[in-house]
Amino acid sequence: MGFFLKTVSFSLLITVLTLGNSLKAQHSVAIMEDFDSPHTNHFTQGDEDLYYSVIEDGYYKVTHKRNERGYLWYFSDRVLPHKDFTIESKMIQKSGPENQAFGLVFATKDGSSYHYFTITSTGYYEVGRYNDEKYTNKVDWTKTSLINPQGKANTLSIEKKGSKITFKINGEYMTSHEEKQFFGFNVGIYIVKNSTVWFDYFAVKYETDKLLLADQNFLSEKENLGKNVNTIYEELVPRISPDGNTLFFSRNRHPDNYGEEKKDDIWFTQLTRNNTWSKAKNIGSPLNNDGYNFVSSVLPDNNTLLLGNVYQKDGLMKGGVSISHKTKKGWGFPEKLNIKNYYNDNKYSSFCLDPTGKHLIIAAERDDSVGDKDLYVSHLLENNEWSEPENLGSIINTILGDFTPFMAPDGKTLYYASEGKPGYGSADIYVTKRLDDTWTSWSEPRNIGPQINTPNWDAYFSTPASGEYAYFTSSESSIGKEDIFRVKFRETEEQNIAEKPKKEKKGKAKKESSILPDPVVLIYGKVIDAKTLKPLGAKINYEDLDTHKNLGVARSNPSTGEYVITLPYGLHYGIHAEADQHLSLNENIDINEAKGYIEKKLDLKLTPIKVGSKIKINNLFFEKGKPAILPKSYPELNRLGKLLKENQNIQIQLAGHTDNVGHPLSLIRLSEERVKAVKEYLINNGIKEYRMTGKGYGSKQPVAPNDTEENKQKNRRVEIVITKV
Repeated sequence: MGFFLKTVSFSLLITVLTLGNSLKAQHSVAIMEDFDSPHTNHFTQGDEDLYYSVIEDGYYKVTHKRNERGYLWYFSDRVLPHKDFTIESKMIQKSGPENQAFGLVFATKDGSSYHYFTITSTGYYEVGRYNDEKYTNKVDWTKTSLINPQGKANTLSIEKKGSKITFKINGEYMTSHEEKQFFGFNVGIYIVKNSTVWFDYFAVKYETDKLLLADQNFLSEKENLGKNVNTIYEELVPRISPDGNTLFFSRNRHPDNYGEEKKDDIWFTQLTRNNTWSKAKNIGSPLNNDGYNFVSSVLPDNNTLLLGNVYQKDGLMKGGVSISHKTKKGWGFPEKLNIKNYYNDNKYSSFCLDPTGKHLIIAAERDDSVGDKDLYVSHLLENNEWSEPENLGSIINTILGDFTPFMAPDGKTLYYASEGKPGYGSADIYVTKRLDDTWTSWSEPRNIGPQINTPNWDAYFSTPASGEYAYFTSSESSIGKEDIFRVKFRETEEQNIAEKPKKEKKGKAKKESSILPDPVVLIYGKVIDAKTLKPLGAKINYEDLDTHKNLGVARSNPSTGEYVITLPYGLHYGIHAEADQHLSLNENIDINEAKGYIEKKLDLKLTPIKVGSKIKINNLFFEKGKPAILPKSYPELNRLGKLLKENQNIQIQLAGHTDNVGHPLSLIRLSEERVKAVKEYLINNGIKEYRMTGKGYGSKQPVAPNDTEENKQKNRRVEIVITKV
């Protein structure tokens, strides 16, 4: 606190100084409060021992109530000493001794050292500093005719450029001096001895880089989602599922919300067949309770939600983040994510998971933050804990707030809101691309433009895997305080990659812009029991077959068996599904060649562990015409070995098959040699030889005609038959 001062923490409204819609006029970001709204939470109002304050009639009215030494009132924000800035306020002394000072200050975080610029209504001004418990005046009380008398407005400004600090009254230069030591971080007002001062506005401006606009590729005007979704209440945090069919959002103060205070609850709506949104429903407990509830991320499987705050069994909430999985009875109780050395010094936080579920983006204020909230990344560790948050760096983070991150389904394109970059309003949405696997190297963030960003506070952006629409929150043209809108991002031609590709539309080539996420392949289907055809709850891993690296985990809905995963182009993937009392199933898909957004249906049939059950080892690869096993087969064979180790009573037969290219005897010999190679690999990994028999059938037992390369690939296989359990 320091002596005779009060520190008040808040987040100031941010605006950009513009002239009409001219981008050339967007020179600086300003922290600004004009006091036009009496409901602002940015400045404290009340009647205390030393002061009375209220916001009304477009002014912040402050009275110092005692006849004693000066009183300092700080508004805590980020005035960084090494940055160039301007502090400015318009003020009127309404009553009190005309020879007593009032004005502006900026100071250290604890208020122990500060610069001041004060005037009196008798026409004097003073410039100085307080440090090491003593005052040093740079300009002693000096008379000037530029100061208006009591009852009239005066505008004071303090401008810092480099080591030079300049002081102006009503726009006119008064003095300047070189300053070796600047005190920063807090800005505020100075009032003394039974005075009442009205403040018309309060601003801090920073010179910034020029506004960088992303290449815009919106194909429609923004569209309010309508009364099935939006109400007179606040609708915030829209999170669209990657398949584009379910939209989760939070709704504030609705009478159907949980608890007496009706705080934010999670609601959801689903896309109907005629492309309209169903009437939104409250998602219910356990995801909603008396606290603040919201969805931070929807994982691609549609069965996993990342949730703000930590849920406790007593119904209370703590700071942090939780995860919930769908069960046969509905959404499971949210479980806390354990993040090493997690703390947040800010009242607010936001989170998002990347589509793999292995990388968590966090908006929080920490010791190494550049601004009041920075973006960080935490990685999933092998023990199911999360690494200590690492700052994403100065390319992304600014001296003000950076928050509401959303990682697109490509795992590279990050959208987030920032108050510290040139823009159109108090907070704008920006886009950046991850350049490598360090998670600290990013492209220069770009403003996504005025079609989404407004003069108001804009945040909460998400897009499905198709990239067809962008969903966001806005108060402009809204039904209530905040509504959910969407805008068309790009045309899509969804197709099943097993089908014949559709012909390209004639006309201009589509321009893929930096504002858009990279295209992905969406794999969807059901996990079912191969014998009963009943749905199964399964864990689905997908990996890079060339590097053996596990890339992500999905879950199927235990009631319906449905699952979804999204795969970026450029890799040969292995997909591995496992469920209790079933043989694991492995598929592979090669999507090295980018073809735009594609959907592929892939049902996964898991065979129960019973005598006679048969399963193909899908991700098993040999050198062409030889029995040598290729390294990309190792993950598959290691999982088979793990199954045999965990089930010591199981014995199997390995059956080798080929296509019909070659002499029948040679093909039988090749299939036998490949079976032998698989047995030897498993023996070398700890499986007893007596538990395995093998036979080569050559081309005698095809599962498809040998008329195409695709069908021949189906016939080139090794199968497992369970002979004992």
